Amino acid sequence: MSLSSLADWKNTSELNILKSGGNTDVSVYNVKSETSVGLDKHSVSLDAHYTLGEADSTVDARNWSARLKDEYTYAEHWAVFFAQKIAGDRFKGFEKRYFTDIGSVYKLFNLDDKKSNIEAGYRYVVEEKTDHSYSHNNQLRLYGDYDQKLNQNVSFKFFSEYLKDIEIGDAWELNFGPSVSSTLSSIFSLKVGFKGEYRNLPAVTGARKFDYTYTTGLIASF
Repeated sequence: MSLSSLADWKNTSELNILKSGGNTDVSVYNVKSETSVGLDKHSVSLDAHYTLGEADSTVDARNWSARLKDEYTYAEHWAVFFAQKIAGDRFKGFEKRYFTDIGSVYKLFNLDDKKSNIEAGYRYVVEEKTDHSYSHNNQLRLYGDYDQKLNQNVSFKFFSEYLKDIEIGDAWELNFGPSVSSTLSSIFSLKVGFKGEYRNLPAVTGARKFDYTYTTGLIASF
């Protein structure tokens, strides 16, 4: 029996496109994808995204990320995880950020119509800034999500993530976002969402503390 026949493979991909012309020439493209495989007590996932925004042929938004995560479930409601992530967004003041995460997961709900998880752990961050300097930070991380199926076709999800630097008192971050998805077919669905990212001490002087995005996209799930 092959490994692929024993594993539970899933993929979710999302595409957002905004294009306007005439008096205003604006283009925004956003692509996201997540692939996960469940094998016995392990769940391994790989997710990535790329966003590009142009106004009058000038790039004014470009960010990307990729993350690999392994989660091991050792009890009905408990799991541990290890993750590696790399991200880039020079408009926020950094060329690259490298994340190493380790922590524990408590599964509040794992039902067909309702799922919720709480994660607590440690994050080590190496940041390559646009001013050519580097920083190394130790953070405590707290994350939670809630996914509720409102009816047969509509579902709601909310997540929040709090990061607190262990050594620098004013250095903390808060990421959060609600979204609503509506099923169009057995494969495709439409998603409307908001994501906010607050960083109390930006990467470089002059960068804004709060970034946000509104998205409406087509999702394909396999």
